[in-house]
Amino acid sequence: MKSTSLFRRSLLAAIAVGLLSSITGLPQGHTAAFEENTETKFVLNQFRDKTLDECVQYMDQLRPKALTAEEKKILNSYGFDLITKDTEINDQALLNELYQETQKVLEFHHRAGIVEYLLFKNRDPVLMTKAGAFIAISDRALKIAKDDEALCGIIAHELSHEYFALQYLHALNARDNEKLRIIELMCDALCTITMLKLQMNPDRYADALRKIIRNSKASEQLNDGTGQMPSLQSRLHVIAEIKKQFSTQPLTSRNKQVGPRR
Repeated sequence: MKSTSLFRRSLLAAIAVGLLSSITGLPQGHTAAFEENTETKFVLNQFRDKTLDECVQYMDQLRPKALTAEEKKILNSYGFDLITKDTEINDQALLNELYQETQKVLEFHHRAGIVEYLLFKNRDPVLMTKAGAFIAISDRALKIAKDDEALCGIIAHELSHEYFALQYLHALNARDNEKLRIIELMCDALCTITMLKLQMNPDRYADALRKIIRNSKASEQLNDGTGQMPSLQSRLHVIAEIKKQFSTQPLTSRNKQVGPRR
């Protein structure tokens, strides 16, 4: 994963991984008791008996070489299906604010000044990524991420997909839904580790994830654990267990809202 093979394979597949999509949050409440399955057990076992710093070292080992400006330019030429001249949002002030709000996350993943955000209009909360290069965010998704820690969590999840880009492509080509679900859960785990290391509250990410998935019946079906996406319960379980493992004191949230997004 440390070579340009990641770029070449990403280019050949012209990948744009839609990771979070759906609308309208339902009342949050508590998740019913969850029984671990083989996928959640596998993911959580990757981090058991490790310290938080050891998990960060694990992420450093997984992280592929950053794409060059030329490689990003080529990937950008493929575009995103949902971004057109009619849907693209050209708001540099909002983009600057988003970079500022998520700067610590970008720096933690060594992608500040490398990964770029693209904004677009869509009635659903959609996020898509071209691993290591671009993250496309719908205006509806920004409205659901009501505070900066929720937004940081969502971005941390998207950035985490770069660590598994090759595995994702292999699983997608092989139609290996179980592996695709595991990758999604691993990204939730790395997102949670990121937030804990930066002294953010992963519950903010979990709340946003819950709202996104419960946004519509179509989204709930997409995230029922039978296809490429794990169930919401599995994802919330992984987030909660990783937080419980590494949290030594209560986390407080800044709960700062980003004005222009409303």
